[in-house]
Amino acid sequence: MMKSFTLLKYCLAVLILGLVSCEEEVGFPVDEQEVVASKPTGSGIGEDVTLEPGSSLTITGVFVDAQGLTSVTIVNADLGLNETINLDGALTYELSHTFTVPTDATPGDHVVVITVTNNVELSTAYNQTITIPEPPPACLDDYTVFDGENINGTSSNGAYADDPYEVSFTGSVAGDKITLTGEYTNYQGNTLTMQAVPGEDDTAGTLVWTEELLGSDGYAIYHAIPTPGKTSTYNACTGEMTIYYDYEWNYEAGAGWEYWYSAELTVAIEPCEDTYSIFDAATLSGQASKGGYTEDPFDISFDASISGDMITLSGDYTDYQGSTLTLQAVPDSEDPTKGTLVWTEEDLGSDGGAIYHAIPTDGETSTYDACAGTMTINFDYEWNYEAGAGWEYWYSATLTVAIE
Repeated sequence: MMKSFTLLKYCLAVLILGLVSCEEEVGFPVDEQEVVASKPTGSGIGEDVTLEPGSSLTITGVFVDAQGLTSVTIVNADLGLNETINLDGALTYELSHTFTVPTDATPGDHVVVITVTNNVELSTAYNQTITIPEPPPACLDDYTVFDGENINGTSSNGAYADDPYEVSFTGSVAGDKITLTGEYTNYQGNTLTMQAVPGEDDTAGTLVWTEELLGSDGYAIYHAIPTPGKTSTYNACTGEMTIYYDYEWNYEAGAGWEYWYSAELTVAIEPCEDTYSIFDAATLSGQASKGGYTEDPFDISFDASISGDMITLSGDYTDYQGSTLTLQAVPDSEDPTKGTLVWTEEDLGSDGGAIYHAIPTDGETSTYDACAGTMTINFDYEWNYEAGAGWEYWYSATLTVAIE
């Protein structure tokens, strides 16, 4: 009996040892959690921006991955972006990549794709949109922009005096001749007339002249001539001129001139700061085009007056019945020299058979430009047989007028 009990204990021990041995060999998990792969995460990606061609932008972001980061790519073919940054398992990476927008970049939205990849080949992509605006309209101005303008700047006397002094002119244009009237020397003022010679682009060119007599001070006579080896120029789009001249003197006409000094005039059209008040007490004239009623425009003329922000035009602005037209001037928030003209209705009275009024044309905006001294006004002309009844449409018109 004792032997049987001993044998049983021995067998149980062997069985237990065998089970333990099997568990260790098979490798059954004991209190272990399964590891799940995940994608990288990022923050601090730049906001969408609008950039001009030739400007720079720094692309940013902070990326994290516990499994290790392998690379970050920045791609947009239209902007010439195709960058790969190798990271060799870094757990965190702070991106700061600066690039320059190509000068020939196409206007529109360009999506830059920033892709971050980790050690288990999982990726996350982030987008940043760069908007390239449409270029401003091409300048088509020519040298006639200097006509009637105030043109100010400085004159540098070169060897005679290092300190520049201020100069001021009024410009006038006749044919291809530009005349500046004002003081352009520090000793004697006069006019200066030059021929404008456009270059390949009519917006810019050279200024050619031979001599400008400056008269006498009772002691000597003076004149100005172009400085040898220097070219005077103009740029109509920027409203600028650069003029080089030598100032000479003598005691009598016809004798040899004595050099005094050389000078450089750098001048530009004075920026316009006019507001709608320029129309006060002005006479405006132009044409009214009647659209669907007739294709032929007719001449119109007004006397303008201003009270507060209200502009009243008195004159004949229809081809059937003249009256006044009162509009509210609403300056543009960015450029107060321009704005819109707002109104609701203008009663035009009766011809004894019907009554008439004018209202703004639906969907059209009436505007003014103080610097140009112009207005464009859109209205519908309507009629009826009695007040309070529904109005009958007659025609639409556009008034285009300017200060005389």
